[in-house]
Amino acid sequence: TIYGQGFGNVRGQTKVIFRTDNEADYNFPEECATSVWSDNQIVVKVPRYALEGMNALKIVFADRPYISASEPFQVTDDPLPPSICKISPTVARPGTPIQVWGEYFRAYDNSLSRFKFSQNINATTTNWSYNNSNGYSSATSTLPTSTVSGPVQIINGTGASNSLNLQV
Repeated sequence: TIYGQGFGNVRGQTKVIFRTDNEADYNFPEECATSVWSDNQIVVKVPRYALEGMNALKIVFADRPYISASEPFQVTDDPLPPSICKISPTVARPGTPIQVWGEYFRAYDNSLSRFKFSQNINATTTNWSYNNSNGYSSATSTLPTSTVSGPVQIINGTGASNSLNLQV
């Protein structure tokens, strides 16, 4: 997830580039089609042929100068952690069911699989789905009482996902 401002609300002809010429992968589950690009946040996948190590990132616009990321992105050959590309709703009150969609959630593990809300508040899931053939996944949890606005992640045995923001 790339955070910032002025990205525009649709991708259009804008590209995210790793190093000098590896364009990001924009293929996501159908549920995420309208949620991966907004004016203040972009969700992309590392391109298949990205080189291991530190990769400079830049966002190339069709109609204005490109933007370079303030810090490089580390590419490794570690197993893919979960990745989320949509959260619904994006504004909620405690007690509301929250659903996320993405990839690589893997099989549910009662001791490891969970939601992580802002300020390290963990929550169990009420529904966990993983399609082994394409990696597409979804999970649902109920927003805990003590949750405040901030990032939401999915945690599993391979690590923590990228985060998407939830307003409480």
